[in-house]
Amino acid sequence: MRLNPAKKAIELIKGEEVKQSTPYTWATNTWTVLKLSITKVKEGEWSIQGKAWEQGKEEPKEAQVTFTETEKPTPGRCGAWGIPYSALPIRFDDLLVQKVK
Repeated sequence: MRLNPAKKAIELIKGEEVKQSTPYTWATNTWTVLKLSITKVKEGEWSIQGKAWEQGKEEPKEAQVTFTETEKPTPGRCGAWGIPYSALPIRFDDLLVQKVK
């Protein structure tokens, strides 16, 4: 999942391909909360869902971007990275990765 301030969008990406995109206006000088989940729906099908919202505001009830994947997710570790939109630094805080049973 990528928050793209230049495009004013949240995008779900696989490799270099945008699988789904929806409008989102990023607010300067605030923290943005991102939530990404991957859920196995059935054998051979996974639901990928993402949300973004300004810290201190209510979390959206529904996912803002969704995509149905038929390839099993690649095993590995989670990561977070950013590409500066301006000359200002990007900061990450309170990263949480969890397996929901």
